[in-house]
This record gives sequence, C-alpha cells and structure tokens, in this order.
Amino acid sequence: MSQATDSIDLYDERRGQRNLKILFWLITGAAAAVVGVSLWLYYSSGTFLLDLSRPRQGEMVDLADESWTFPAAGELEADDIERFMSEFSGMRGRINDIHAFTDQALSDETLGIK
Repeated sequence: MSQATDSIDLYDERRGQRNLKILFWLITGAAAAVVGVSLWLYYSSGTFLLDLSRPRQGEMVDLADESWTFPAAGELEADDIERFMSEFSGMRGRINDIHAFTDQALSDETLGIK
C-alpha cells in the first residue's frame, strides 16, 4: 500500500510542477500581450511624436499630425527638403544660441516655462 501511496504522491508532485509551469507561461504570455497592445496604441495614436515630460507639451497634441512626418522609405524630393529646412530652421537657431555649460541651458525661457 505504501508503494501505491508513494506513486500517487509522485504523480501529484509532477502534476503540481506541470501546473506551475503552465501558470508561469500563461502569465508571461498575458504580460507580453498587454505590452504589445500598449505599444500598438502608443504608436497608432501618434503619442510617440510628443515628449510628454516637457511643460505645455499637452497643448501641442493637436499639432502632432501626419503632415510633420516624412516617409521612412522611398524617394526624397527637393520639396521635402525645403519643407524640412523651413519648418526647423527657427528651432535650429534657438538650439545654437544655447550654451550647454552655462546657466542659460536651464533657464525658464530655454525650457519653455515662461
């Protein structure tokens, strides 16, 4: 009788280990699915275009549209380059005016607070 009891205990132990492995993989799969859906929403909504850690960036949500993006593949035409240069030339000037190792780099005006 003890041999039968030992085999039942061994069977229960193996079944418990199998159930634990199944639980581990189910939880890991569920976590991966949630992360995948979150990343899909993040990219499909256009939120990745914004730096939400900056002040007043929430106001810029309406400005983030597909007109500011350029195709990742394909031909780049002269009109695209001119558009890029005109849209970002003002920002380039502001960046060049900032001296990174002075107090000006962290001023309210530079950070866009005032």
